[in-house]
Amino acid sequence: MNPEEKDREDILIILDQQVAKRNVFVDEADIRRVFLTAYERLIKALGKQPLSMSERNHALSQLVDFCIGEFEYRNEYFGEKEAGDSELSLLSSRAARKLLASRRGEESSSGEDLFSYYDPLVATLVATDNYFESINHPLSRINPDVTLMNDLFETTFKQIDSVMKMISMGLYRDAFSAWRNIHESECIVKILVDNGDQVRFAYKKHLAYNNFYRNKEEFSKEELDEAFLMIKEEMKEHDLKSKDMKKFIEYGWLYACPAFDVKKDNTLKLNFRDGLERIAGLKYYEKDQGEEGEKLTTIYEFSSEIAHSSYLFFYSNDDVFKELSLDCVYRSSIVIFETYLSYMDNFLSRQKEEKENCLSLLQDTKDIYATLEARRQQKEKEEE
Repeated sequence: MNPEEKDREDILIILDQQVAKRNVFVDEADIRRVFLTAYERLIKALGKQPLSMSERNHALSQLVDFCIGEFEYRNEYFGEKEAGDSELSLLSSRAARKLLASRRGEESSSGEDLFSYYDPLVATLVATDNYFESINHPLSRINPDVTLMNDLFETTFKQIDSVMKMISMGLYRDAFSAWRNIHESECIVKILVDNGDQVRFAYKKHLAYNNFYRNKEEFSKEELDEAFLMIKEEMKEHDLKSKDMKKFIEYGWLYACPAFDVKKDNTLKLNFRDGLERIAGLKYYEKDQGEEGEKLTTIYEFSSEIAHSSYLFFYSNDDVFKELSLDCVYRSSIVIFETYLSYMDNFLSRQKEEKENCLSLLQDTKDIYATLEARRQQKEKEEE
């Protein structure tokens, strides 16, 4: 076998292995043709750029995936009709272009200080979150009347996963901005678990109110009239005006919490900062050095500023957001995991191995957070 034949055999082995790994059904002759043509285009484009054997095999595996992606897209949107020569040539060109563009993007960011997938700062929280989600997923039916808490936890675990993906990609400002959603979920699930069925019933009722308010076209006039009559009557009980309807629908379920007593404490409000966050007991602060001197700003407010300020978003220090996003998502996730274990205590008491795994993973997560906190405190001392 000459070197050219050996090379062809080697790359076809990679093709077959990758197709088997993806578990997809594509015409064998077509995928081979597209892949080999794309490979020729790739070699021509790379020219004399040297590739190690591992780099070559990695690039070829990616190329197979891009080729498969082109076929899946074509079949999904244009039907599984037989592909002609010109179409197969087009698919191979697109796959090669995508790989070359991806390689260029990887090379341009190779000098950035990105987390490895296996870095404990990322891998620990991802592993814990994935394990908790794997327990919760079969219990979620996306039906608040049946599985309200498991539905909320399911969404929250996925939020954590998405933010950790942003962090691993170096999108620290995006991650910090997206952390707000995790923090909002953290406050909601904690209040609902800590306060029991009465508050959960109120929360479900306000979910229904929100549905009436935002999706009026889905209901008859009679249904809407009945729903808004109930809303107005409840608002009247709390001395609220028509202008307060939107915030009552969003946060009015807090009235079911014993701690949300506006008659005893008139600083409590139907909003996130002075309502939901306070009742959950989860206000996180950060020192803010401004023109008026040092003050404490809630981290949630700072995160909101990032989302709504183009200057802060484009020109702030990435290192600051790298640390802040990790710190925030770890702190919130620990509260969420602990709240989940509290809610699922009866269920997990019958699943001894799963509970032990949850507790071990949670402790690993706490250990990493303790390290992050120690490093942050050390930096603050050095800056004083």
